[in-house]
Amino acid sequence: MNPKRKVILYYALPQVLSVADLLVTYGSTTALEAMLQTKPVLILILTRKRDLVPSVAQGTATGVY
Repeated sequence: MNPKRKVILYYALPQVLSVADLLVTYGSTTALEAMLQTKPVLILILTRKRDLVPSVAQGTATGVY
């Protein structure tokens, strides 16, 4: 395992997000929690379907296609 990466278990999500530099997700409400903590969010968009939460269209997250 790469020593620069850590797997974090048994911590509350707000605690994990508070020390994160950014969040990378695939359509999750976790993105909304990160936005509330003013963290940059990258949303992986792997399909051509419309996003359920239009964060990329609204400019609150960056889409990675």
